[in-house]
Amino acid sequence: MANPVANVPIRIKSYDFNEQWLQLLKQHDKGSNWPIVYVLHDNENLYVGETSSAISRMNQHIQTGKRKLKKLEIILDDTFNKSAILDVEQNLIKLFNADWKYNLWNWNWGQSTSHDYYQREAYVSKIDLIWEKLKSLKLCNNSIDVLRNSDLFKYSPYNNLTEEQEEVSKSIIHDMILSLSKWEEGVSIIKWWAWTWKTIVLINIMYKLINAMNVNFDKAIDEDSDYSEYIQLIHDIKKFINEYNNWEPLKIAYVSQMDWLRNTIKFVFTQTKNWLKWNMAKWPTHIASDYCNTHKKYDIVFVDEAHRLCQYKNITWMWAYKETAEKCWMTPEDYTCLDFIMYWSKYRVLVYDDEQTVKGSDITPEQFKRSLSSVKTKNYELTTQMRCKWWKDYIDYVSDILKTKPWLQKQEMSNWYEFKLYTDADKMINKIKELDKEYGLCRNVCSESRQWKTKGKKRGEIKAENLHDIEINGKWYVRNTRVAWWLVSPNAINEIWCIHTVQWYDLNYVWLIFWKEIDYDEKTNQIITDKNVFWGEYIKKQASDKQFQEYIINAYKVIMTRWIRWCFVYAYNERLRKYLSRFIDKA
Repeated sequence: MANPVANVPIRIKSYDFNEQWLQLLKQHDKGSNWPIVYVLHDNENLYVGETSSAISRMNQHIQTGKRKLKKLEIILDDTFNKSAILDVEQNLIKLFNADWKYNLWNWNWGQSTSHDYYQREAYVSKIDLIWEKLKSLKLCNNSIDVLRNSDLFKYSPYNNLTEEQEEVSKSIIHDMILSLSKWEEGVSIIKWWAWTWKTIVLINIMYKLINAMNVNFDKAIDEDSDYSEYIQLIHDIKKFINEYNNWEPLKIAYVSQMDWLRNTIKFVFTQTKNWLKWNMAKWPTHIASDYCNTHKKYDIVFVDEAHRLCQYKNITWMWAYKETAEKCWMTPEDYTCLDFIMYWSKYRVLVYDDEQTVKGSDITPEQFKRSLSSVKTKNYELTTQMRCKWWKDYIDYVSDILKTKPWLQKQEMSNWYEFKLYTDADKMINKIKELDKEYGLCRNVCSESRQWKTKGKKRGEIKAENLHDIEINGKWYVRNTRVAWWLVSPNAINEIWCIHTVQWYDLNYVWLIFWKEIDYDEKTNQIITDKNVFWGEYIKKQASDKQFQEYIINAYKVIMTRWIRWCFVYAYNERLRKYLSRFIDKA
């Protein structure tokens, strides 16, 4: 039977935004008592809103600063309800932010992403059609598929949180307000599962703290009980900043050890135009150097992937590390980058998982605990993942396979995900290329277990010198970069990418190559690793055989959970291929 919601057409009506038009609106059958979504804009600025009374809301807007906006588009659907228009509004805010054609004037008040309502799927499916119609009106530049693959969409501060994420976010804000108001230091630690959007939670907290000082509530929002809890939180933040900092902005930083992740967030902060600044995204040592320049500690530091913070070991920038340690009156051998952050900040929010350390330079669990031993900590956990109800089962299954659990039985995956084992590399590469044409962001990924002959070479040089890094089935497949922003370049599908480059990137499809350094021992029923065929010196240097094995297995496990749609795997070593075939269907 046809879905009545899906079959009702979307209509968009365009008007000049002025008092004369409001008189016309009164004659519209959906003007005074019907839920709508609307877009107000001029040539540079844009605001997305929703209301159950267009006439009432536009009268309010025209009395405020929004009266400078010149054009109005009303999005109409005869089946719209309050929950549906909140969903449409939230999605359009994210899309307009990622499209970057307009300066967006929104504070996103949309509902939780976990809030369900009748026929939600049918309403969400209409977002594509609405965006297509807006694009035909020249209100946006890019297609919806392009935007959904973009960092600006994935890491947008306008993302709405799940109920669990929202609770963690609000609790952490109240924790830091309480600690800093008492002039006490503190730490919030977030433990998370894959696909629980931990980076989005950090950005959302920063967004609330920074934008609280810039939010002016329309009367309509003040009177709307749906937003009362959010408004109270913003008022709490405003009061805190007034009493704690005499209305001066809080000194806040986002810190990541990983260049790609930090640069991605820096780019997102630059493009969103919402008081999040590019220079808020910091390298860990910048926290110390900033103090030397300003003689002022950071009020709050958010550390993403805190388990990847460095120690004075297996890094290429030993001189800079030593220089930073000396600024902090510390001996580099005895202190980590986490100590630098702790020393020059007052409150810290740390996203941490000791099972995701993949290099010898990463701080150890013992070092992590020691750095926090003298401050009060609060612990939180994100468990609600943004995939489907079987996602945790999949993660557990992958973990059990790599840990060679003796009791493990093959699980039927076809009802969960397309999790396939390929034995023909050519077939798999051709499949990935086909999928990339349809979905984009489909990539081939391998470890650092081969000599990187193409390092530093331009594509022309690689071709002229016939340089290749990986040989499979008698053929060579080029993988010539670890620079993450090339991951979205046109030639990226023809390259094989490093695990450590794509570790934090959400790909649509992943083909993961288990390369020469990882194998299976039939006698002991153990996954084994071989340092001698591994070329990543800064991973294996000073690492024991046991540590090296943990790094390698952790890295493969992480990549097996970084896809959005499906994961395909290929094993170079035949024994490992046979072992994996016991648990993964062959393609």
